[in-house]
Amino acid sequence: KTDRGRVYILYGNPDEIERSPADSQTKAYQIWRYFSIEQGVDFIFVDRSGYGSLELVHSTKRGELKDELWERFLQ
Repeated sequence: KTDRGRVYILYGNPDEIERSPADSQTKAYQIWRYFSIEQGVDFIFVDRSGYGSLELVHSTKRGELKDELWERFLQ
């Protein structure tokens, strides 16, 4: 029922997860990396609401949500 759950079901456990907690300047986010898909893809999830619900805001995977300006959601 979540973006991370959907990505996990479709693509499995990520090879690497980069976690960045919220601070006074930015919101929390995670970058899930898969090295064996399409020569490496990233899925970027941001806690846009500030309540711990991470939403997919950008991916380098073909056919997935793509937003090159995703960093604006960290403000």
